[in-house]
Amino acid sequence: MNASGFRRMRVEAWPEGDRVSWASARMSDDPFEPGGLAADWRPATIENIEKSWGILLEWLSRQGCLVATATVSERASGELLHRFVAAYAEGNAASSVATMVRALYDFVRACSPGADLTDLRELFSAYKRHARHLKPPAERFRPVAELLKIGHDNLEQGLAILEETPVRGAIACRTGLILLMQIAVPLRVSNLRSFRIGHTLLRSGDRWKAAFEGSAMKNHRAFTGLYPVWLTEIIDLWIDEIRPILRHRRKDPDPGWMWPTCRREQMSAMAVLETVQNATRSQTGIAISTHAFRHSVTTHVAVSDPEAIGIVTPMLGHAGPASDAVYDLADGFHAQQIWLELLGRAPDRDGEG
Repeated sequence: MNASGFRRMRVEAWPEGDRVSWASARMSDDPFEPGGLAADWRPATIENIEKSWGILLEWLSRQGCLVATATVSERASGELLHRFVAAYAEGNAASSVATMVRALYDFVRACSPGADLTDLRELFSAYKRHARHLKPPAERFRPVAELLKIGHDNLEQGLAILEETPVRGAIACRTGLILLMQIAVPLRVSNLRSFRIGHTLLRSGDRWKAAFEGSAMKNHRAFTGLYPVWLTEIIDLWIDEIRPILRHRRKDPDPGWMWPTCRREQMSAMAVLETVQNATRSQTGIAISTHAFRHSVTTHVAVSDPEAIGIVTPMLGHAGPASDAVYDLADGFHAQQIWLELLGRAPDRDGEG
C-alpha cells in the first residue's frame, strides 16, 4: 500500500480484456503487423503506466465497480473516473494526481486509439494548473550558483573524510559529483543513473561527454553533451580513486556503472533522485529534484541572454523549442548570472567555459 492508502492490482490479476488490450498496445512491429502505440515506450514509462492503471483497477474492485466486460475507455471516463480522482486527490499532492491522470490518459490512448479522452484531458489540465499555483517557482528550482555550491560542498566534505571513513567519504563525493554533472548537462534521471564508463560516458580529448543513443532518450533522438574542462579532473579522480572504494571486495567483473552502491551494482533512479533531494534539502530546506535542474538551467539562459535561448533545445535534448517553454520559470529569477559565468567559477581551470 502506498502513502495515500491505495493498493495496486498487478498486471496478471487484471481483467482479461485489460490485459489483452495492453498486450496488443505493447506489441512490437513485425513484417506482417504494425506494432502497438506503446511498442517503443521506455521501461520506466511502462512501469509507471501499469502501476497507475493497476491502482485504478484495485480501487474499482474495492468499490464493487470492476465490471469484467467493461472496455478500457469505459473505465477511465464518466462519474467513476471523477470519483476515483477525487479519492486519490485526498491523499496526494496536485502534481501527483496530475501524474496519475496523465498515466491513465496514456494507457487509454494506447489501448483504445480513437477513444474520447476529453475527461482525462480536462482533469490533467486542471490538476497541472493547480499544482503550479500551489508551488511557487522558488520551491520548484534553485539558482544554478546555489546548486553549484551544494555540489562543491558535498565533494569537499567527502574528500575531507575519505581517509578516515572511506565509504562515507566516497558516498559524499558521489553526491557532489552527481550534482555538478547534472548542472553541467541536465539529464533526465533515467539517463543520469545509467551512466556507464566507456559506453554512455566517454572521454573526448580533455573533456568527458555524455553520449546516449536515441533508444535511451525519451524523444528517441541521439544525445551528446560535453562537460566543462574544470570537471575533468574531478571525474578522473572519482573514476580512478574514489569509485573503486564502493566496489571494494566485490568479486564480479566491473561493468562500469558510474554510480555504484555498496550493496548493489547500480544506483536506481529513485536512489539518485533521493540523493539529490536530500543534499538540496539539507542546505536549502527545499528538496529539489533532478528534473528541476533543467528548469534552473533554462531559466538562467532566459534571464541572462534571451537571444541565446536557442541553445536550450540541444542542451536538454528536446525535440524542438516548444518543449523549452515548459521549463522557463524566469519570473523572480532576474538576479542570476549568465550560464557560462555560473559554470565557469574557476576560469583558470577552464578557459573554454
